[in-house]
Amino acid sequence: MKKFSAFTIVEIVVVFCLILLTATFVVPELIKDNKKLNTIAQWKHSYQNIDYVFSAIRVNDDKNDRLALEQAKDDNESIDALFTILNPYIRIKSDLSEKDYKIRFYNGKIPKTNNIYYFNKFKILNSGHIVGLKWLNDYKNSDTKTPYAMMLFDINGIDKPNTWGEDIFAVKVFKDRIEPVGNEFSNNKIMIKRDCSKYGLGIACSYYYNVYGGSFTENER
Repeated sequence: MKKFSAFTIVEIVVVFCLILLTATFVVPELIKDNKKLNTIAQWKHSYQNIDYVFSAIRVNDDKNDRLALEQAKDDNESIDALFTILNPYIRIKSDLSEKDYKIRFYNGKIPKTNNIYYFNKFKILNSGHIVGLKWLNDYKNSDTKTPYAMMLFDINGIDKPNTWGEDIFAVKVFKDRIEPVGNEFSNNKIMIKRDCSKYGLGIACSYYYNVYGGSFTENER
């Protein structure tokens, strides 16, 4: 009968090294993928919540709320008025200074003050999340085709990375609805994927993750 020799120490070491080398490449990617899936799930949940909030505000149709927005003298007053309206729903804890909270785009660049995606009005919620507001158009004269505000959400709170597309997402606020920022690129899938990467700003991730879960199907590419 033919005898089979046992594995040598060298062979065992080689196999172990191959397994370790494979794990070195595979495990970080798995962790990264799981983190991304968790981020997408959190953002979709946050979007559903804020959509419900604005739906409730529209149903209540409080005259005093509308007057506060219509009679605001400038963007700062408009933002303060909207924060006041939102407070019972989102539970604001405290203000957050722009000096203590620095935002970056996905590509690492910092938004300039004249950039439409530059925010300087932030609140910390009881949940630990961060909400920012930016006024876009006069509320009284706006219509259903033009958003009057943009609302930012940091689902990771004050902790880093504080980056668009990684833990920061946003919605455009209309009188009759909200929409995820980036939906204006809905007809250009290539632009959406590029923007939601290290080569882009990360703005389109708000739309890409909420609507497509971060992955287009074969028919959608």
